[in-house]
Amino acid sequence: MDIRSRLKGKNAFVTGVSGGVGKAIAQQLAYYGVNLWCHARKYTPDFEEEMQMLARQYQVTVRPVYFELREEEQIKTEVKKIILEKNLFTF
Repeated sequence: MDIRSRLKGKNAFVTGVSGGVGKAIAQQLAYYGVNLWCHARKYTPDFEEEMQMLARQYQVTVRPVYFELREEEQIKTEVKKIILEKNLFTF
C-alpha cells in the first residue's frame, strides 16, 4: 500500500500555513488527499483564496483557522471547534 492510499481521507491541522514551511506541508498533505485545517494568525482574502484553490486542486476539504499561537485561550478555543467538527475528524 502506497502513502497516498494510506493518507487519503485522513485529517491534519497545520500551523503557519501563510508562511513557506507551513504552506509546503499543507500542499504536500493535500496532494496525498488529506483534509486540512490550515492556521494563519489573521484573516486575509488572499489566504482564503489560496485555501480554496488548494481544496479545488486536490479535491480535499480545507478549512482556514485564525488565531495567535502565543495566546493560549485562542488556541484552546479553536482546537475545541476543530474537534467538535466530527463529520471530518477521526481519532
